[in-house]
Amino acid sequence: MHIPLDQPVELTLWGLPAKDGNVVTIHATKDNIPLFIYDSKNKTWQGLVTPGKIGDQIGLRIGSFYGGSNKPTSQDLRNITQIITRDYNIGGVYIGTANAQPVEGKFDFSGMNWTLDQAKSSQHPVYVHPIIWNFDAPDWMRGKSRDELIAVIKTHVTTVITELNRRMQEKGIAGPAIIDVVNEAGTPGDFYLERIGPDYVDIAFEAAHAVYPEAILIYNDYDNHTKDGQRYQNTLKIVNQLKKKGLIQAVGVEMVIRADSVPAESAIAEAMKSYGLPVVISESIIDLRNIAGSQELRLLVQKEIQRRIVRAAVESGVVTTFIAFQVGDKFSVYQDPTFQYSAPNANPTLYDDSLNPKPAFFGLMQGVFEAWISRTPGSK
Repeated sequence: MHIPLDQPVELTLWGLPAKDGNVVTIHATKDNIPLFIYDSKNKTWQGLVTPGKIGDQIGLRIGSFYGGSNKPTSQDLRNITQIITRDYNIGGVYIGTANAQPVEGKFDFSGMNWTLDQAKSSQHPVYVHPIIWNFDAPDWMRGKSRDELIAVIKTHVTTVITELNRRMQEKGIAGPAIIDVVNEAGTPGDFYLERIGPDYVDIAFEAAHAVYPEAILIYNDYDNHTKDGQRYQNTLKIVNQLKKKGLIQAVGVEMVIRADSVPAESAIAEAMKSYGLPVVISESIIDLRNIAGSQELRLLVQKEIQRRIVRAAVESGVVTTFIAFQVGDKFSVYQDPTFQYSAPNANPTLYDDSLNPKPAFFGLMQGVFEAWISRTPGSK
C-alpha cells in the first residue's frame, strides 16, 4: 500500500477519544489522511493506518467482500483475501439463495465454506448476504403454491443459518454474524410477494431468529440512503413492521452512488437516523460511468465523493458497519458484462485493476477520520 504523496508533507497531531474512553494519538496529513496511530500500551507507533485500524478505535466495522466477479484466478482470490485481512476489520460473505439450494432439498455449502475459510484466515467477523432474495431464487421455487413456498422459506432459512452458525463456531470465527435475511423485497417480479404477500419477510426473519437469536439480523435494500430514494419508503415500512415483532437489529443500506448524482451529506445523515435502528452500509460503490475527463480527474472526483458520503454516514451516529462492495474494479459486478447494470468505465471500487488502492481508498479514511474529529471539539 502506498500513500499518494509526491512531495514532503506537513503532518498534524491529534488526540482523539477511542471507544474505550482512552485518548488516542494520531499523526495525519494536513488534509486529514491518518497515517500513524500511537499505541500507548506498547509505547510504539502503528503504521500505516488502514480503514480497519481506524474503525477499531471508534467501534466501526469497515470491510469488503471476499471473492469477486469476472472470473478471478486463484491468485487473484488470494490477493483479495490478503487485502481484506490487511485493510479491514470485517469481511463480506456472499451466500445467495440459488447458490445455497440449487436443487430442491439439496443444499450446497461449498461457496459458504470457502468464504468462511477466508474469514478464518483474516480473523475477521462476517457480514453475510443474502439468505432470501427474489432476484436470485432458483427456478424450482417459482412453481410452488403459497403454502409450499412458505414451507420452502422456513426450511431454507433454518438450514442455511444453522449451517452458517455451526461452521463459524467450528472455524473459530467471532460472532455474532450480521445477516441479510431478506434482500430487496417488493422489487418488480418479486414472486415471493406475489405468491405469499408481504408476510414472507416476517416468516423469513422469524425462522432466522429462532435458530440464531444472537445474530444481527438486517433487512437490506437499494436506493434507500436518502428519504427521496426510490426504495426508502418500502425499507421504512418493512423495518417498522419487523421492529414491532423484535425481529430486526439493523437496517441494510446499499449506498450505490452515481458520481453525477450525489446526495447532500445532510440528506444521507437524515435518512440514516430516521430508521430508528443501527445502520449497515452493505454494498457501497461510487460509479464513475457518467464522469468525463482524464482518468486522474475522474479518480479525484471519486475520492471526494467517497470522503463526503462516509463522513455523512459516520456523523449520523447510527452507522455501525461500512462495506465497500468488492475489491478491484475488474472484479466488480458493475464491470461484469453479464450484469445488466454494468459499464466498462464504472470503476466503482476502492482498488484499481492491479488491486492497488485508488484515491477513493484514502478518501474513505479521510471521511471516517473527519467524522471522528467532528464529534470531538477541541481535540487537536
